[in-house]
Amino acid sequence: MEKHFKQKVVIFVIPYDKNKNGVVIEIKSIEKRGNSEPENTFIKRVNEEIKQALNQIDKNRYYTELIENNIKSDNIIKLPIIFAGKEPYISSITKK
Repeated sequence: MEKHFKQKVVIFVIPYDKNKNGVVIEIKSIEKRGNSEPENTFIKRVNEEIKQALNQIDKNRYYTELIENNIKSDNIIKLPIIFAGKEPYISSITKK
């Protein structure tokens, strides 16, 4: 079984104007696609990490700090960013 390296960082963007959007960004780093990894497997792995990052934002209530700063929940953007090596992914990918 292959091991895939992971790291995680969470960033908040709290606007001065409380009527503007606040942002919670979860950044994860995973191992880039190796030569022996099929494209389908890599796509599944990236998409799963994006899904998990979004779930982590909700599960761990990372947005609580924004709410405590009077940002309405409707104005909170939850943004997962997955890096595979130096390549960023912010939404699910499909086969080319």
